[in-house]
Amino acid sequence: MALSAALGGVGAVLRWLVLEGLGSTRSWLAILFVNIAGSALAGGVVAFPFAAGFLPLVTGLCGGLTTFSTLALHLVPGQQTRGLPRLVGLALAHSLGGVGACLATYSLVSIVLG
Repeated sequence: MALSAALGGVGAVLRWLVLEGLGSTRSWLAILFVNIAGSALAGGVVAFPFAAGFLPLVTGLCGGLTTFSTLALHLVPGQQTRGLPRLVGLALAHSLGGVGACLATYSLVSIVLG
């Protein structure tokens, strides 16, 4: 449990660095990037045959890196100056991008491991 908490802190710091690097005007892009990257990392980790030993990576690092609560705030109509079509597009980008990245890395690692 302590390892998950520590890795969660590392993930949160990485997320903060990405957000700071892209600036507040592109926070939606930074959130999209960290959510897809965290999903991809989780898919790759879970593909290992002994993945149970790596669960702190998924729950800690990936959980700290991704931020679906911030995404939820970005998707509330009226909170942003985006219209409904852009909000739906952003939701689809996160959903399809996250699931697709997770599936892709899971498949790739599974193929490599044979």
